[in-house]
Amino acid sequence: MGSPVTRPPAPTLECGRDLLALVEQVTEELPPADPEHQASCPYCQDALARLRADSGALRELAAEPVRVPRDLSGRLVAGLRGGGRSIVVAAAPGGRDSVAEAVVCRLARLAALAVQGVHQASAVVVHRDAGITLDLHVTAELDRSLPDLATQLREAVTHAVARSSGVRVTAVDVTVDDVV
Repeated sequence: MGSPVTRPPAPTLECGRDLLALVEQVTEELPPADPEHQASCPYCQDALARLRADSGALRELAAEPVRVPRDLSGRLVAGLRGGGRSIVVAAAPGGRDSVAEAVVCRLARLAALAVQGVHQASAVVVHRDAGITLDLHVTAELDRSLPDLATQLREAVTHAVARSSGVRVTAVDVTVDDVV
């Protein structure tokens, strides 16, 4: 089990007030928690003016009608099922075996998550030739050696995908997107 997730401190203004409280005040249209302070504080006044301007622009954008393509749900379902893209594992006179790219990506993701120190993972097939290249993105523990972790991930993903699907992985490009 990984270590508990620690969150960075909330951003504060120069006057010491919590910026996120001001964001909530503007977006939820709440009254100020400390009206006297806000009325006299130049930092709060500046932050509130900027937040209100941004909030207004977002509300205008949200009010614009969105035209949804007719075939959107069908394309989403096809994408979730691998979009019909598959990888040929074996071909013989009796037929051919193939595995959907979505299955390979799920196997890679599960193998990555099984590596100690990985908190989130996603995988995409980026190249197919004699084997496949996977693009693996992870969130890792802060106290891990990232080069060592990348090596462990390549080995785990390559082995798990080959064992479970028969697909040959020729390369795994690892990107650590964040640390916790």
